[in-house]
Amino acid sequence: AVSVNPTFKYLRVINKKNGAEYILAKDRKDWIYKCLKLNEKKDIEVEETLLGTDLVGIPYEPPFDFFKKHERPGKTWTVLSADYVTADSGTGLVHQSPGFGEDDYQTCVKNGIISKDGTDMNLPVDEAGRFTDEVPPYKGMHVKEADKDIKDDLKKRGLLLYNGME
Repeated sequence: AVSVNPTFKYLRVINKKNGAEYILAKDRKDWIYKCLKLNEKKDIEVEETLLGTDLVGIPYEPPFDFFKKHERPGKTWTVLSADYVTADSGTGLVHQSPGFGEDDYQTCVKNGIISKDGTDMNLPVDEAGRFTDEVPPYKGMHVKEADKDIKDDLKKRGLLLYNGME
């Protein structure tokens, strides 16, 4: 799942250079446009301004299909509400990883994505920090070792737009 802050304003914009559509927190637009080398007046068309609450419940296509067999229609790959999403960095949208973060875990339990005991949670990483057979292209690789390959794959498919820190 991906979470948004319910009180934030979000923009649905079109990149006029390539026709791509983005959703981003309005308070993060200047940083995002700078990272993507876009001129707000020339390269961006704002299609719609939405509140975070307007985005909650909308399904999205996950960047990888490793967990399709665990899909719960209307739950997995759906936008969730989370007050802890900030506008301090990033896009204003946060990937939920309930096996690796307490806030993510609580948000996913609250929204019925996983059970409170976590027995139905997908954990594609073993005790040594290596990917399991649930993620075939990276199986056996340490998560940090796999970073470059994952980023390369996302970039090749046009899903990684910026790779850097603020």
